[in-house]
Amino acid sequence: MAYTGGCRASKFCLGGVFAATSYCSERLRGQTRQAVDCQEMARRPVTIHLTGFGPFGGIEHNPTSIVCGALRELVSRGEAPQGVAPELLEEFAAADIRLEGLNALEVSASACRGEVQSILERLVGRPSGPDASAEPCAVIHLGVSSMCKEVNLECRGFNVADFRIPDVQGWQPSGEPVVPQAEPQLFTALRLPEILGELHDRGVRSAISTDAGRYICNYIFYSSLHAARPAGIPVLFVHVPSFEAMEQAVQVTAVLCILLAVARQLRGDNGGLSPAA
Repeated sequence: MAYTGGCRASKFCLGGVFAATSYCSERLRGQTRQAVDCQEMARRPVTIHLTGFGPFGGIEHNPTSIVCGALRELVSRGEAPQGVAPELLEEFAAADIRLEGLNALEVSASACRGEVQSILERLVGRPSGPDASAEPCAVIHLGVSSMCKEVNLECRGFNVADFRIPDVQGWQPSGEPVVPQAEPQLFTALRLPEILGELHDRGVRSAISTDAGRYICNYIFYSSLHAARPAGIPVLFVHVPSFEAMEQAVQVTAVLCILLAVARQLRGDNGGLSPAA
């Protein structure tokens, strides 16, 4: 079953798993990582804005804020995250990814709205060279789910805010739209099976998910998808498990793999991005 881009429904996501398996097999037949691949990636810088979340509910130390902190130390001070394969760090260093953000957002709808607006203003207004597409960009949000046992790549956001608990500012909507009079669902333009293949190649438990919930994670995902669409900036939401279910080094490895895979798509490797719905 061919996968044609951003997930449209559960059956297409399941088809994407088969596509990811095919993708892995194809790579095993000869598309291995070589130094020339790193040189090709380095020819064109990309910008990726990455965010995590702070504490909420019973989660005092949010894994996503800790992962973002580890990546901040890597890019700002060159401090290698403990337990991450040196060859992956070398590949990331050669990829010329300009990693921005790395901040832990407050778990509230109002903070998400403000942050989404700020991120898009920075990305859309950033300086560019003679070729306006010379420095493509993307937004990736990380969130934790206590129900996850693996890394979940979310394929769609829903235009529904239906919070099971209040956000940290006390707001608890029940069935309200995230963006009034907007589409009921929006889909990522990134080719998730290829990202999934990258994760599986590194031994990271991962899957494509069709449902990001209706709490803050879905709220920021849909908000970003809606705000970024006019500028053609792709957005991805990634759910990670607790550190009890997946240790920190594996989660940092997963995020680095995702960044590399997204950078390849931004540069147009293997066909570029899929049309967003």
